Amino acid sequence: MTDHTGVYPLEDGWLSITCRGNAVSRIGFSPEKPEETGKTALSDAVFGQIKAWFSGKRKELDFPTVSDGTDFQKRVWAELKKIPYGQTLTYGEVAFRVGCPGGARAVGMACNKNPLPFIVPCHRVVGRNGAMVGYALGLELKKRLLELEKEV
Repeated sequence: MTDHTGVYPLEDGWLSITCRGNAVSRIGFSPEKPEETGKTALSDAVFGQIKAWFSGKRKELDFPTVSDGTDFQKRVWAELKKIPYGQTLTYGEVAFRVGCPGGARAVGMACNKNPLPFIVPCHRVVGRNGAMVGYALGLELKKRLLELEKEV
């Protein structure tokens, strides 16, 4: 099955949405325009939802997804989906919840490999004492997303 990636402009960069069949397999953000292999009706619809989410008009995103990862990564990603809009957990708290006390770094690596940011809200995971650490899409975007969720 061929993946198709649509690329869409955002205020401060480019959003890439990769679809595999009838599901989204990857969402990326980059300051530089990445290569586009073809927009689909699904990637257009997803972009519309994400734009509405960024503007505060949506609190949830709803579209089919598929992701590849290890069993541990999938457990972490499933736990991240449970973090309510506007709230945060620490890496250590997530590690405890997935049965890996002391595994904060492993949770951080799973967050880093998250292919579906926004759907799997790894931006809601913070360091000890709420420290703003690590985010595969950049700390500025993480701060922006957390501020957006506080405002709504």
